[in-house]
Formats: sequence, structure tokens, C-alpha cells
Amino acid sequence: KVVQPRFRGTMASFGLLKTDGTAEERYERFNAFQQTYSLFMHERLPEWAADADAVVEQLKKDYADNIDFTKIGLTGHSFGGNAAYYMCQHFPEKYTCGANIDGGIFGNFEGMRMQKPFLQICNRCNEGVVSRALLETDAPVRYEVFDKVTHLGFTDMAHYTKARIVKGALPWEEMDERLVRVHVEFFGEWLKG
Repeated sequence: KVVQPRFRGTMASFGLLKTDGTAEERYERFNAFQQTYSLFMHERLPEWAADADAVVEQLKKDYADNIDFTKIGLTGHSFGGNAAYYMCQHFPEKYTCGANIDGGIFGNFEGMRMQKPFLQICNRCNEGVVSRALLETDAPVRYEVFDKVTHLGFTDMAHYTKARIVKGALPWEEMDERLVRVHVEFFGEWLKG
């Protein structure tokens, strides 16, 4: 359901792999694509965000004596990263900052400007679907592009296959070290600093 109709939508998605043009031009291409082929994501995104927000609310009830909830950072991969972006936009009073690991920024954010520091991580081929994070923001954005990694290369897929077409050519240990380092630096600055 992510792309409908499947064949035409899938073919159109290949155009998003083009990384030429400005961030504005890449976002225009992505936004036209999502408005035509991915309206399902618009419908589901508020539900995913509400689910994650409910978990945070329950944690506050159960662990308020042990955890400082005055500064909360969000991170996620793929649709989870999209939800982190959405939550920073829609619940700015609750969340301090967020990070998106290679997730297309689906959703309607027209007229909204990001007010929270944001870490946008992507692989080279996905620059076109994450460019929204670089636009319409009043807060600092840290932008990290990983070469030689695929979308699934950010997951534990390297433990299941050696196929470079699935995980990319970057050794898993290097990808993991860099991914952890940029998270620690970013969240260290905005949650501890």
C-alpha cells in the first residue's frame, strides 16, 4: 500500500533516485510523487506518531522518578525516522530534537517550519526523498550522507546476507561506528549540552 498503483508508482519512484538539482527541486519531485502515489503514508503517519507518543507518555508514568523527561530525543529508521520528523513538527513542546535514518519525509507539512534541531542521515541514492529536512527550518540541521550503503544497509541486514545489492559495499563495522558516532554527537549536543 505504500505505492499505489503499484506498477506506475514503482516506476515513478525510480525518478526519485536522481540526486541532481537543488534541495528545493528534489523536494518538489518527491512531493509530486507522494501526492500522486503515496497518500497511504499521509494517512498512517499520524497513527504511527500517536503510537510512539503513547509509549513516551506511559514511560513518563512508570519511570518519572528515574528518568529526566524534560529533554527527549527521537530517532528512527525509514518510516520510524519519518515519524520522528513528524513528531518534532507536531509536538514541539514535548520533544527536544530528532533524527531520521534514511526515511523519506512523507506527509503534509505545508506552512510548517521545523523548530527543533534535526539530524538527517541518508544514503547517497535517497537524498531526493529526505531534502524536506533541509528546507523550511528555523533550527539547526545536521546532514550526513553515507556512500556505499543501501537503505537496508542501515539495519542489521549485514548479519543475514553478504549481498552488496541489499546492504551496500561499506563494511558493516564502519557504517555502524559512524552511525553511532553521529547519533552520540548530535544527541549529546542537544540533550546534554
